[in-house]
Amino acid sequence: MSKRPDAYQRMTSKVFDEFENTCWLSGFEDPYRVVVHEAHIFDKVLCEGDDSLTEAMYSYSNRLRLTASIHAVFDARLLVINQDGSITTALSDTQLKAIGLTRSAHLPQQCLTPERVKFLKHRINDRGAFHLASEMARHCKRVQQRETTSANRSVGGGGAGDDV
Repeated sequence: MSKRPDAYQRMTSKVFDEFENTCWLSGFEDPYRVVVHEAHIFDKVLCEGDDSLTEAMYSYSNRLRLTASIHAVFDARLLVINQDGSITTALSDTQLKAIGLTRSAHLPQQCLTPERVKFLKHRINDRGAFHLASEMARHCKRVQQRETTSANRSVGGGGAGDDV
């Protein structure tokens, strides 16, 4: 069994700092602030256009600090982060190693706030279901934009006989 990097040990200690530029799953430290990203748990595309979700979208509890490669795999629904912080994936051990993970990767307990666990619980992890939900959200946003544009035109006039 491989030993976790020192950064992971520090992350799981009592002095864990959510704002430190370290990947919460791999322990990768990013002193240049270019490799570790804030990844949304509940996707932005599903929140846009829904005012009731806008506040939640920008909540810090809706974010995880992940390396770019882990972020991409997470967004592609090839890696699931469970409510207990463990991971589930169909990726091979070789693929996991290439992105700096093992099957035993786990979010530090300090990350698992009640609010963050709620976001993890409601995340759509199935690739097909996510695709369908995101297409539906985009469609609703387009319809809303058309209705707004149409309403603005009717309120503002704009007809040929409107000259003063």
